[in-house]
Amino acid sequence: MPSRTDKQWQEWSVRDPYYAVLAYEDFHGGRNREEFFRLGEEYFDRVIREFEILGIPLDPRQAALDYGCGVGRVLRPMSNYFDKVIGLDIAPKMVEIASRNVPKGIVKLIDQSNISDVHCDSPFGFVHSTLVLQHVQARMGMKIIQELLRAIAPGGRALIQIPTQVLKRGRYALNQIRYSNSTLFNVSRFLLRDKNWSSAPSMEMNAYPLKKVIRLCDSYGIRFHLIKSSIDSDRYLVSSELYLSKDTSRDKLDGPRK
Repeated sequence: MPSRTDKQWQEWSVRDPYYAVLAYEDFHGGRNREEFFRLGEEYFDRVIREFEILGIPLDPRQAALDYGCGVGRVLRPMSNYFDKVIGLDIAPKMVEIASRNVPKGIVKLIDQSNISDVHCDSPFGFVHSTLVLQHVQARMGMKIIQELLRAIAPGGRALIQIPTQVLKRGRYALNQIRYSNSTLFNVSRFLLRDKNWSSAPSMEMNAYPLKKVIRLCDSYGIRFHLIKSSIDSDRYLVSSELYLSKDTSRDKLDGPRK
């Protein structure tokens, strides 16, 4: 059965897919698509440069994975850089749109109830996920991160973005309560005078325990090269981009010991 966050994303994929991927007013209703994809190209160019600065450049001859590809905003420039790219998303409508937007990529539907599907085409020389796991409850998100780590080839790279710190704990706790019950959420939106309180789907935000993520990475032989942090637009969460690589040795590639 789809989780609450899965249902939210699937609702957005039908209602307003481009805005769901990048929540700027200019992108409502699929407007300004040229600018939408330009920002994706600008973002991925920055990612390439960052790995080069770190001394661990990406290898375009390797296969790459974009988990939570949405409409293909980042998958498209990835497809122009890597020999092979695969995009995964849980929403059928997103997969349909991304397949049109990224003709050079392979876009697949994934069922998060069977998250081992993440690495069905692995190993990958580059694994990427941004603006995705923040909308997944941390318990499920940690399982997804584990599968993404498993999907990295020995010597491969990864960039995974997650919120890692709560700045306003009271607000965060209140939002967790609001999101846990659709009636409570709609009542709160009505009281806050949200014009779309009765119809617009919600999309919750979740923080992850960075220490647990670091321990999980260590168990898979994953090295941290950079944690690049920024404060979100609502100024109550710190978001972190984790720049990672996997050891080439075989002694730590099997993950946590049972």
